[in-house]
Amino acid sequence: MDENLFITQIQRYSLHDGPGIRTTVFLKGCNLSCQWCHNPETQKSGPQIQYLPNRCIQCGACLQACPQKALYIEEGHMKRNAGKCAVCGACAKVCYPDATKVIGEKLALPALMETLEADRDLYEDGGGVTFSGGEPMLQAGVLSRFLPRIREAGIPVTVDTAGCVPFDWFELLLPEVDLFLYDIKMTDPLKHKEFTGVSNERILDNAARLRRAGSRLWIRTPLMHGVNDTEEDLNGLHRFLEGLSGVERLDLLPYHAYGNYKAEGIGLPSRTFQTPSDEQMRRIQEYFSDIADAVSIM
Repeated sequence: MDENLFITQIQRYSLHDGPGIRTTVFLKGCNLSCQWCHNPETQKSGPQIQYLPNRCIQCGACLQACPQKALYIEEGHMKRNAGKCAVCGACAKVCYPDATKVIGEKLALPALMETLEADRDLYEDGGGVTFSGGEPMLQAGVLSRFLPRIREAGIPVTVDTAGCVPFDWFELLLPEVDLFLYDIKMTDPLKHKEFTGVSNERILDNAARLRRAGSRLWIRTPLMHGVNDTEEDLNGLHRFLEGLSGVERLDLLPYHAYGNYKAEGIGLPSRTFQTPSDEQMRRIQEYFSDIADAVSIM
């Protein structure tokens, strides 16, 4: 039985991943491919090599270390022959400026528990641990065995999810999760599939089922100007959230392009969107003020 979580990083003293001060564990693997993804390095389930050219000093150490001879210099930048690369990490081990690194590692549950216990004093004002990603629900089996240990230790648990998994995966975790940060990008099914690669039918249905099960939800909606901030899109989201009833909080996330930099580092295509203006964000915030106890701009 697997006793490891596949993660990309652990972010300590996090202030935006649930209530209070939190330790956020970013899990690797996602079944959506959002074109605006802020964490593209978490999409693929397996390990990846990331190369950030602005950090590279062209010392050549990685070329010498690569046992597959998959690396070469072209136009002043390190290039990688993906067909030869075994993602062994030998290049990352000798990269002193940290231009090359392996994204993704297995973390044993006892080691993670030690980290969470070490941060216990930070959680006193309503904080705890948040499992984010990627899509943490893709590792629901391992989480279902681990979360009871966290709860026994008195550490509150939050799960940040896009909700596109069978509902019985949620049922594995419901007794142990205090709060779900639940991503709803848009309610139009065709537009959702165009921009994320999947339909939103299961996502919306799971949100309703979680509320009926009594789960606490903080809804999170990224906003891209001209994509999902139109009157039609906002009206659709308003109607859906109104039907959920009892949503504690709606977090509005104006688009930023930081994910493009990370996507380029792992060889993924990237796309740039326009950020809604501050004035528009305030209007949207006001429009949803009757839906949730709190509406925030993140």
